[in-house]
Amino acid sequence: MSSDIPAADAHLVGQWFHSHEEDSPGLEIYRPDSFAFPPARMPRESIVLGAGGDAAVGRPGPVDRPETTTGTWHLVGDEVVVEAGDGRTLHLTVGGTGQAALVMRAGRAEGHEHDQHAGE
Repeated sequence: MSSDIPAADAHLVGQWFHSHEEDSPGLEIYRPDSFAFPPARMPRESIVLGAGGDAAVGRPGPVDRPETTTGTWHLVGDEVVVEAGDGRTLHLTVGGTGQAALVMRAGRAEGHEHDQHAGE
């Protein structure tokens, strides 16, 4: 994406980590890196949203080393759409009660058969 994100949406820019402890059936919660996460045994999945519309999606790879795929992001209403370079498209809703959160509903990740969220 070649244009900057509007100032009203600047709070979305930054790194977001999967807060699996807060997940509920059919929902995955992502929190900003400033969130007080409890210790985790595995690296957390992450999404980086850049001010210019660039994005990166990270997930644990072999032997728990992170693997990152670059891409782009944009807003459609209150939905953050991340188009990863490996063909996946993630759809996250801006939400949260009292604290910032991005919420992905099961089945809202499309495109990559290795994606653990696709088809859930």
